[in-house]
Amino acid sequence: MSQAQARGFLASLKTVWRDDVLVLERPAIGEILRSPVFRFICLFALTPLAIQVVDSYSGILNGLAVWSGIFWAVLLFRLFADRELRFELAVATLLATAFVMMPLFELYLALPPHITERAIDSGLLPVRFLGYVLGVGVREEMCKAIPVMLLAWFTASARRPLNGLVLGMMAGIGFAVSENVYYVYKTLGQAIESTQRTGQLSVLIVPIYNNVVRMMTGPFGHSVYSGIFGYFIALAASDRERRLPLLLTGLGLAALLHGSYNTFVGVSPLWGVAMKAFNFFVLMIYFLKARGLGSALAIGAGLFQRTVVREMPEEVRRAAAPRPAAATPPTPAPPPAPAETLADVPTVVEAAPLADLDATIVEPAASPWRLRRGDGSGSVALSGETLLGRDKARCQVVVEEGAVSRVHARLTPDPGSGRWRIERLSATGGLWVNDAPVETALLAPGDRIQAGTAVFVMERSG
Repeated sequence: MSQAQARGFLASLKTVWRDDVLVLERPAIGEILRSPVFRFICLFALTPLAIQVVDSYSGILNGLAVWSGIFWAVLLFRLFADRELRFELAVATLLATAFVMMPLFELYLALPPHITERAIDSGLLPVRFLGYVLGVGVREEMCKAIPVMLLAWFTASARRPLNGLVLGMMAGIGFAVSENVYYVYKTLGQAIESTQRTGQLSVLIVPIYNNVVRMMTGPFGHSVYSGIFGYFIALAASDRERRLPLLLTGLGLAALLHGSYNTFVGVSPLWGVAMKAFNFFVLMIYFLKARGLGSALAIGAGLFQRTVVREMPEEVRRAAAPRPAAATPPTPAPPPAPAETLADVPTVVEAAPLADLDATIVEPAASPWRLRRGDGSGSVALSGETLLGRDKARCQVVVEEGAVSRVHARLTPDPGSGRWRIERLSATGGLWVNDAPVETALLAPGDRIQAGTAVFVMERSG
């Protein structure tokens, strides 16, 4: 290689590092570090690796038990919680169950008589089934339900069925975390004692495996049972006339599903898989009813759909840029582009956390009435008929979700009231105003509109 070629190679290498390797500026680095996606993945991918610094089997398993509980809490909250439910309230429910209710529950279990224990140790399947349902199911579901009942009594937001369901799930996860820690000490201690007595390390394999399975599936299972009961607790808190029947129904259903799983998983792990899937199916029924959804396709749409970020074409960007005032009379403006061309050009959107990636908004001309996204990431001014849906060629507000129809709803000015009216056009997807399903509704400032998982708020300036 000649000297000139070497200088050319080094110059090219320098441009590669400058243009293609060192591409981030300081603000972009800060945004990545603050990104919920970055933090979410790092927390759950790297925590198990960090737990290895604990120099004991029980410490490692306990760390994994807590880690799995945090994982399930964040994941289920993001998938099922309403946007108005504060995460701090969910965390408080989880901690109250784990550190207050679970120790009290352990004290209760130490009291005689031990009828439940004798029933579940029976060789007769019907006796074991009754023991698991009437003993294990009822007492554990009551333990998990107490924090949710207190919240429903003192907090208005916990009286909504959806919030009751989610808070019930958080209580179930807190219970499962404490239970997992308890079983780690119990089963691992027994296994270590057997290993010391027999000298066979293989005795440790099954207990460790069972603890790993329990810590990964236990929070999910407990969250399902207590989520169902939480749904009925919220209903009971708002319906004084039917309060006792609703509470007994929720407790009975949760205990029945709980006890059925415990019974049949002992017969065969495959029976346990079937029962846990069925239990989750039942929870989904109540979740859809609480959300007023006719389709489960809307759940977690922002988490399970690809992120779509589009750039505005240069000619549209130039046309939308403000023009300086001219001293001479302005020349006639060119005719506006067809509506379908403008509607097909979404604005640039930033990546939003997990489930918030649910809508792309096109900004028309200024107007005193605006439709603002519930998460505050954008708005659209209302100046004429405005369509909302998936069809980018026809809709001014584009919501990219499978549960939203191509043309889902229409907003039009109402001459008589000076307000705006929204009308559902979708034959399959629901439309909600202030959490109530509607076919058509007259909107006021502050009203919340929901299609799929996308939430918008009506605003008026002046």
